[in-house]
Amino acid sequence: MIDRFFSDPVTRHRLRNGPFGLLLDDFAAFLLDSQYSKTHAQNYLRYANLLGSYLMDTGRVIADLDEALYAGFEAWLPTSPYVHSNKGAFFALRCGFGVLLEWLRARGDVPRVPPPGDTRPTLVIDFASWMTRVRGTQSASVNQSYGPALVRFVVAHGEVISAWTPAVIRAFVLAEVGRTSARRAKTVCTALRMFLRFLATTGRCDTALLGAVPTLANWKKAGLPKHIPRADAERLIASCDRSDPNGRRDHAILLLLCRLGVRAGDVAGLRFEDIDWGKARISVQGKSKRRVALPLPQDVGDAILAYLDDERLTRSRERVFLSCNGPFAPLARGSVTSLVVRRAAAAGVFLPRAGAHVLRHTLATSLLADGMSLEGIGAVLRHESIETTAIYAKVDAHLLTEVARPWPVEVAR
Repeated sequence: MIDRFFSDPVTRHRLRNGPFGLLLDDFAAFLLDSQYSKTHAQNYLRYANLLGSYLMDTGRVIADLDEALYAGFEAWLPTSPYVHSNKGAFFALRCGFGVLLEWLRARGDVPRVPPPGDTRPTLVIDFASWMTRVRGTQSASVNQSYGPALVRFVVAHGEVISAWTPAVIRAFVLAEVGRTSARRAKTVCTALRMFLRFLATTGRCDTALLGAVPTLANWKKAGLPKHIPRADAERLIASCDRSDPNGRRDHAILLLLCRLGVRAGDVAGLRFEDIDWGKARISVQGKSKRRVALPLPQDVGDAILAYLDDERLTRSRERVFLSCNGPFAPLARGSVTSLVVRRAAAAGVFLPRAGAHVLRHTLATSLLADGMSLEGIGAVLRHESIETTAIYAKVDAHLLTEVARPWPVEVAR
């Protein structure tokens, strides 16, 4: 199988007669079957050959491979007599070690090690599970937004809840305020308040402890939603090269974000069963456990179908949107955010805030400019309260000038 990636007979002979020998042919077959690009496969095969040389020089065998061995291999590379040029290029291939190691473990050539246990305190683990099970919040969101602060709190004050006093809670919040931004400090307060609510709901602490979390100064709707002009959004969509499979994927994702105002997590989690082609509807869950069916516009549906007409997607069983390179894993929420930032930079579109949520705000402000009511915008964005949608009332600056009272001036006497 090495022949599928290397045409030079000298290179093929060197790899087959290297420390890993014919094992590299099996690894090449795996890379081909997993649909890795030719460039990635070539690099991984060269990388594996160098790793075999390192094992031979240090008197080790394949069964000795593990994550801890990588540091020694990385230090060995610059001094290796087998790397004659461009030594630094190999440092960018850490993922190649992981691919090779996982493949060897799947074959049984390298023993599997039990995954490390969750090192978070038990209370934090229980809280994350409760948020997902009861509140319908995505576990990744809980762990990223609330997890770090709660871990710091429990580690600092222990898991004996009876020892937590209002003074302890307030001191922790004040310490957090001093080490982070005001916006992040508010998130810490929200996390701690929700954490205590969980403990009170499950009978582990008194509900009175909820009042111990101070409320930070927060002027509601003081700012404006970050958005871009409608023309920039259309330019962003049009920047995708639809003759390229990756461009078709990005085009479909950007249309979903701009036309339906879905969140990055909604796009990443979209499944084939969520699309009802017959009724032209798409189902999303959002932040809660409640699923909502949205109309599927013609251009969005056409873009998704154009993207799905790709032989690379034959392995997908559940998720719609996959990564660009093999082995074509489902996109993560962060990947959708990065996609928007990358496409905006290529199209010359300035984003007031990096991320996909800017396009959600852009849809809302465009609908408001078209005369849609706040109730209608709230329905499109799936807001549970009109208070959430009310921030968009300030976006139309021209309309606000009509109702603004004139500035008082002193009248000369």
